[in-house]
Amino acid sequence: MKKYKLTDITDWVSGKPIYRIQALRDFSDVKAGDFGGFVETENNLSHSGKCWIYDDAYVYDNALVCKNATVSDYAKVHDNAKISGNARVFENAEITDSALIFGNACVYDFAQVCENAVIYGNADIYGDSIVHGYAQVYDNAEVYGTSGVCGNSHVFGNAQIFDSAEVRGHASVFGNACIYGEAEIFDNAKISGEVEVFEEAFISGNTVISGNEKIDYDINEEIFE
Repeated sequence: MKKYKLTDITDWVSGKPIYRIQALRDFSDVKAGDFGGFVETENNLSHSGKCWIYDDAYVYDNALVCKNATVSDYAKVHDNAKISGNARVFENAEITDSALIFGNACVYDFAQVCENAVIYGNADIYGDSIVHGYAQVYDNAEVYGTSGVCGNSHVFGNAQIFDSAEVRGHASVFGNACIYGEAEIFDNAKISGEVEVFEEAFISGNTVISGNEKIDYDINEEIFE
């Protein structure tokens, strides 16, 4: 049995109409008759699971919201993006291209996740941050502020990337590491433990840093343990 229908209430995005949805049955916190957000077609929101689009959120193109995922407020999900599991996208966040959000991950504020980026686990992406390329953010990691994670980089564990920091290339940041200020981690660098990298530090090459280091200077291909 279908759980929603498209109504005659329309809006327009990218030159095409999208339609407000209305629940046909009770599920989760949604009651039959409740209005939801907007979709282009029924292919944008699964009729299975507890997934739902709330408020004035838009899901269109070939994007899909499924399982128990939710999109709410003024968030936008489009292109070939997929929101699955128990993931939540809300406020003014935007998920585009072939990005994938699943698990218990949350993307909110004005954050953007695009290209082939993957966010999962209990990761939080928020502020004005952007995750793109083939980057992955997972476990309990947080990316926020105006920071960026891109390339083939991985941010995981309890790592935090914030302020205007950037992680790119094939870099990995994990453990309880914090990258902030205008610091940049790139190439094949690996930062872990309780390490803090801040101010305008550049960490590059095959540098491996762990332990309790606090670094505010440039390092290329050194090892700290």
